[in-house]
Amino acid sequence: MTEKKMDWDARYLTGDTPWEKGASAPALTHLVREGVFPVKGTILVPGCGTGHDVAYLANAGFETHGLDVSQIAIDRAQKTNAVERASYLHGDLFDLELNIKSTYDAIWEHTCYCAIHPSHRSDYIDSVSRLLRPEGIFVGLFFTNTQMPIGEGPPYETSRGDVIEMFSPNFTLIMEQKPQAYYPGREGREWLMIWRRKA
Repeated sequence: MTEKKMDWDARYLTGDTPWEKGASAPALTHLVREGVFPVKGTILVPGCGTGHDVAYLANAGFETHGLDVSQIAIDRAQKTNAVERASYLHGDLFDLELNIKSTYDAIWEHTCYCAIHPSHRSDYIDSVSRLLRPEGIFVGLFFTNTQMPIGEGPPYETSRGDVIEMFSPNFTLIMEQKPQAYYPGREGREWLMIWRRKA
């Protein structure tokens, strides 16, 4: 399985952004209503893109930080989704010198994990573990049926079993289910999991 180096800025410039739906993930409404995220908690959204999920969480009352490797995505987020309690940072999630708060109460994952080549998924686990406080909550909406050939992407295919294998050493699974809501065309293609970082 070979890794293709992705130029995310170029994709935003050309409009090759099928993940860009113009609105926050429908599952977020249900999750916020159910009180999944810690009250008064600080949330990190890795791979935030143009910031729709960040803005939704911030408008729900959470201090929310969006992170993306694409400067163009961050510029657009700061322009179109600049709301109170939302902030955006251009940077690489894997950068150990990344100048962001390292004790988040929660992380919201949606479309970042699937964009990472499988050979780097352990690096993703290390990074989110480092940025999340002990016993913090990781809420992930995983793209388990990308309709892409195995090994090709992004988005790269994963499965419930793969996610459990990757996360279990550092996290405890506290809930999993089909998402209560989804973008049109995503029916049966995503799996929601909530994990607690081990102390």
